[in-house]
Amino acid sequence: MPSASIRAEISINASPKKVFDYVSDLIRHGEWSADSVQIVVLSSGSIAVGHQYRSTARSRGITFKAEMEVTEYDPPRYFAFKGFDETGKFSHRFTFQPHGDGTLVTRQTHLDANLIQMPVFLIALYPLRVYAAKKALRLLKEKIERAG
Repeated sequence: MPSASIRAEISINASPKKVFDYVSDLIRHGEWSADSVQIVVLSSGSIAVGHQYRSTARSRGITFKAEMEVTEYDPPRYFAFKGFDETGKFSHRFTFQPHGDGTLVTRQTHLDANLIQMPVFLIALYPLRVYAAKKALRLLKEKIERAG
């Protein structure tokens, strides 16, 4: 199955724990996403590997609904989740490393799509997704640093 990856990083003036806690709370992703997104929790209890979510995102006038699951939860170092929607299977992995007085956040996004979906993704959506990934991290930085 064809795949594509996007990597973006940013330094945030906050502790790895603070940044990890904010990013790993998936229902808050809409606060800093480049696109409109709402996420609801389907699992009970605290965040852990296997925790289930459902998202509704809107980008360029198109609505995408996804089922998601936490795949890594290692505070304050790693957080990852996977999902699937109309564009294919995807995963997001965040790493949090001490960086001076703050945290270096790296976000890796991976998409698996079928042979019909991948050309459309690479031609039409990939440039937009790269831009959105970088924009989302800038918004994340602003949100966390503003909160102090």
